[in-house]
Formats: sequence, structure tokens, C-alpha cells
Amino acid sequence: LGGRLLWRASATGWTAWLAALVACFYLVPLQILQTHIFSDTPYDTAALDRFAELVRCGAGAGVDVGFAISPGLSIEYASRADRATLARKLVAFEAIGARFFSLALDDVPTQLVHSGDRAAFDSLAAAHVDLAHAVRDALAPGAVLWLVPTDYLGVAATDYLEILGARLDPAIESQALAVGGDE
Repeated sequence: LGGRLLWRASATGWTAWLAALVACFYLVPLQILQTHIFSDTPYDTAALDRFAELVRCGAGAGVDVGFAISPGLSIEYASRADRATLARKLVAFEAIGARFFSLALDDVPTQLVHSGDRAAFDSLAAAHVDLAHAVRDALAPGAVLWLVPTDYLGVAATDYLEILGARLDPAIESQALAVGGDE
């Protein structure tokens, strides 16, 4: 009971505080939902209920709450089964009111690690673009998808970012952090 009360107090207090600062935020609840562990196991009902409460609290405070998932450590980008699993996980959050999502592909290996991926894609960026498009297609019209790319820090162009920029649907937003550079 204590954990549930703490979750409720922090969810409602946090979203009310954020409403004064931002219009939306996404949550990567690693301990709650194990979003960094990609598996075919669905999220349990209790975890989804807690997230639904956060979405409701956000809506009441005028803040859109989104969901982030980071499948890049173990997903096989070319696997239809893995893509279907990822889509099911995100659609479950759509069903409880989330309308924007972050596909976090940062902090992953910088090369394709699975033989099926190496056969299907000419680069990690090509695999990421293809996965992002598949995720976007699984979401309802009007849902917002953010992509956190593997290369996201700095100002120098990389082959990865060049491919991402050329091939990624402009409707998919991309997150990057610029550091340094010419002012």
C-alpha cells in the first residue's frame, strides 16, 4: 500500500508542478515498467494502471504524458516478431491515453549485432529508420513519435545522422543535443 500511495502522491504532485513549466513530457519508468528490457512479456496490469493514473493526472493539469521505450539493446530490427511485440507494447499505452511516444535508440551498440539485421540493412541508421517507420505505422493517426538517435550529442555530422536525416519521415521528430560548435 505504501508504494501505491507514494506513486499517487508523486504522480499528482509532479504533474501539477510540471504543468507550470511544460506542456508535455515523456516518462522512461525503468524500474516500474522495465522499458530498457525488451521482451515479449506484456506489461502487467498494475504497472499499466499506475501509468494510466499519471496520464490522467497530467491531463487534469494540462500536461500531455508520453511513454518512452528503449528496445535497442536486444531487439532484432529485422524481426517481424520483435516489431509486433514493440507495437503491442506501445499500443497498450495508447489504450490508456498516451498520445506521444519516444523510441529511444541511444546507448545501444553502434553496429548491427544480429546476423539477420546485417543481412537486411546496410547500416544501423537504416535499421533505425525502418523501425521508426514501423512504429509510426502501428500507432494511431495523430500520435506523436520522437526518435532519440544513437548519435545525439555534438555538432559534427556523422554517417549515421546523414542517413537518418535523408530517410526518416519528417513527421517523426528527432531529439538531439548540440554541444559547442561555432556561435
